[in-house]
Amino acid sequence: MFKKRSKQFKIAYWSIVAVLVVLFFTAGTISYAIFGDVAFTRALQGSTLDITNIGNFFSNNMERVISVLSTLFIVFLVIKFFHIVIRLMSLKASNRRKTILALVYSFIKYTGIIIMFFALLALVMEDVGTLLAGAGVLVIIIGFGMQSMLADIIAGLFIIFENTFEVGDIVTFDNFRGEVVYIGIRTTKFKGIDGNIHVVNNSEMRRLVNMTQDNSVAICDVTIEYSENLEKIEKLIENHLPTLPAKLEQIVEQPAYIGPAEFNDRGITLRIIAKCHESNRMMLTRALNREMKILFDKHKITFAVPHIKIDGKVK
Repeated sequence: MFKKRSKQFKIAYWSIVAVLVVLFFTAGTISYAIFGDVAFTRALQGSTLDITNIGNFFSNNMERVISVLSTLFIVFLVIKFFHIVIRLMSLKASNRRKTILALVYSFIKYTGIIIMFFALLALVMEDVGTLLAGAGVLVIIIGFGMQSMLADIIAGLFIIFENTFEVGDIVTFDNFRGEVVYIGIRTTKFKGIDGNIHVVNNSEMRRLVNMTQDNSVAICDVTIEYSENLEKIEKLIENHLPTLPAKLEQIVEQPAYIGPAEFNDRGITLRIIAKCHESNRMMLTRALNREMKILFDKHKITFAVPHIKIDGKVK
C-alpha cells in the first residue's frame, strides 16, 4: 500500500514545478527582448536536429504563449479554489450534500482538464475552431468504443439524482459490504471492513442494498436445553433488557425479546433484538452475546450443545 504524501512534500513538489516553469519562460522572454528573433536559432545552429525554428516560434508567438500560460494558470487556480470551497462547505454538511458537492467538484475538475488540454493544443494550432469541430467528430467516434465509460457516467448520475446512496452510507452488493467514501461521475469508492478502499465502476453495481436508509437490527440468538425452565428464563431476559441501553451506547431503541425462534436438535433458540446504526450492528451483536453469556452464567443456566446418539443413547 502506498503511503500518503506529506503536506510538506506536496508544497515542495509544486514549488519546484512552479519555479522551473517561471524560470523557463522568463529566460525565453529575456532572450527575446535582448537578442530578438535569432537568439534560439543561433544557439542551435550546431545541432544535428532540425529544430532551428524553435527560436522563431517563441519570438513570433510570445503573445500566444503568454495567453495560453495565463489560461492554464487561471484554470488551475479555479480548480484549487473550488476544491478549498467545497471542502469547507462539506465540513458540517449532510451526507447527501457532501455527495452532491463531491460530484460538482469532480465535474469542475474534469471540465478544467479539458479546457487546459485545448489551451495547450491552441499553442501549436492557429485554427482552434477547426480543432473543436474535429474534436466533436472524434468524440462521436470514440464514444462507440467507450460505451462502458458512458454507462458508468449515466449510472453515476442516476445514483445521485435518485438518492440511491450517499457518502457515509453502508451498502452491500455481490457479497461485498462497505461504507461509501466517495461518489464520482465514473466510479464510486467504498471502504471495506478490512479498511481497504475499493474502487467500483458505477455501472457494475447490481442488486445493491442500502443498509443505512433506516436503523438496522442486531440479532442475538441463544440456545438453551429443552430441560430448562423456559418461563423463568424468559422473565429473566425481559427484566435484564431495560438495563442494556445504559451499558451499550450503540443501542438506539429499547431491546426486545422476540421469543423462541427455533426448535432444533440442540434445544430451544431464543432471540433478542436491538436497533442500531448499521455501522454498529456487528459490534452490538457481539456485545449482546456477551451480556447473555454473563447473565446465564450468573443464574446457572446451561447453553445447549449438540447431542449425538450412540447405540440409542444420547451422548
